[in-house]
Amino acid sequence: MHEGIDALLVRKTKDPKWDPPTIAEVDMDDLFTAYFASPVSSAPVFKKIDARFTEYPHKFGLPTETDVMNLVTGKNPQAGDFMRTREEVINFFGREFAGKVGVVRKVGWILDRKTRVAYDGDALEWIKQV
Repeated sequence: MHEGIDALLVRKTKDPKWDPPTIAEVDMDDLFTAYFASPVSSAPVFKKIDARFTEYPHKFGLPTETDVMNLVTGKNPQAGDFMRTREEVINFFGREFAGKVGVVRKVGWILDRKTRVAYDGDALEWIKQV
């Protein structure tokens, strides 16, 4: 059986030598055991995880809105000064994400929607949602 499958599907030689020569002679229990039976225990493969993610849990993507908010509001311990200009925020994330494609555009988009220029005319402030 193995040689016939290998010749027909893998090597594609179109001259499989089937053993047994007809499908009627194939022992289905042996076939199942050889190709489909699991050698591991019958323990479930998937377990239910009781987790609720409000944001994507992996940090290899683009900066999140929360990341930008923490920088603008001074809650990011790596950020230093509290008041930052738009250019400083974009440059910070450009460095943090090593020039990854889309970072500047996404951070700019978040800043357009969620910040405004503060009273001093240069630094940004986060707009609180009501």
